[in-house]
Amino acid sequence: MRLFIGALLCCAAASVPGFSQAAPRWEGHPVTGDDGGTFTEFQLQGSYLKPPHNIAAQPSLIVRCENGKVIQNFFSFGAVLSQHVGGLHPVRLETEIDNLHKVIEVDDVSPDWTAAFFSRKDLNRMLRAKVVKVGAVEFAGPVIQAQFVMPDPEQIYSTCGKDPYLRPDTVF
Repeated sequence: MRLFIGALLCCAAASVPGFSQAAPRWEGHPVTGDDGGTFTEFQLQGSYLKPPHNIAAQPSLIVRCENGKVIQNFFSFGAVLSQHVGGLHPVRLETEIDNLHKVIEVDDVSPDWTAAFFSRKDLNRMLRAKVVKVGAVEFAGPVIQAQFVMPDPEQIYSTCGKDPYLRPDTVF
């Protein structure tokens, strides 16, 4: 009887609008750059599995496209990242793409060290995934781990599909 009541309460709570969780989706909008040109920015909100000590914002995956090609893609962590010492890359990200471990060597970081830029090849792998987990080290803090439930990539492919690294039929 207790099990039945517990299951009934669980199902009733799940059907209440306040308890439902919206499906993840890319939020896209036009942006005017410093040079006056416009590009499209897509943002996917993630969640922290292991949050940083100082949270300025929730983690997000950003893809910027112009003239059908990706011009930037990066993770914005909402915390200052620690520099990776002893390598060619400023930050090292540990990822799980659909439970497969992969190290991503970051190409560049934002001036405030809260965003890490990575390759379009890695972006293409992530767009095909269901779940992406990414970890980095916070400056003078703990390991941060963020999770992104990946929505259908069609919106990205249709806007950025001229990019040879980002076509749905390209496999690396």
